[in-house]
Amino acid sequence: MQRTGPVKILKGGRGIAHRYREGIVEVFREAFAGPPYFEGPEEAARFSGRLVTHARHLGFRICLALDPGQRRVLGFAYGYTVLPDSWWWETLAAHLNPNLVPGWLEDAFEIVQLAVLPAEQGRGIGSALHDGLLEGIRHRRAVLSTLAGDTPARRLYDRRGWILLAAGIRFPGVDKPYVLMGKDLGRGQPA
Repeated sequence: MQRTGPVKILKGGRGIAHRYREGIVEVFREAFAGPPYFEGPEEAARFSGRLVTHARHLGFRICLALDPGQRRVLGFAYGYTVLPDSWWWETLAAHLNPNLVPGWLEDAFEIVQLAVLPAEQGRGIGSALHDGLLEGIRHRRAVLSTLAGDTPARRLYDRRGWILLAAGIRFPGVDKPYVLMGKDLGRGQPA
């Protein structure tokens, strides 16, 4: 289906996530159905519930790519502040050199998800979502986990200046290995 106009980037918080939830879940379903992810309808349903939970996290922000003519969600990215003693912090800290934990996990923003409809990939939407999500945040660093291997997501993060912090991460209940990546946002040094 052809777009009727340029992509519109919309930024916001919990309200945007709830208003466009159905479209966000549809992007997730399509983007992660094929290789190398092979996520089925059950995982899309779990993601829908996680989105609601994640929207309540401290520092939650979301960036959407919309087709203005159809009001269809073409892609999304969201994240929130990394909090000490959270499940994610503890899991990642266990895989990092202990000397890196304060520098990379304290005062950090986590990109939790970034996805673009397969038919819209390769048009700069992922980069626009990435940059829009990180624009103006006050954190010193950003971190994310992504599937290990040569994936479109990994190539995007490499192009956007992310560095590999740890490899071979196995999350509970997930068969595939992940990597942890970080990006210095140039917001000064810790106090």
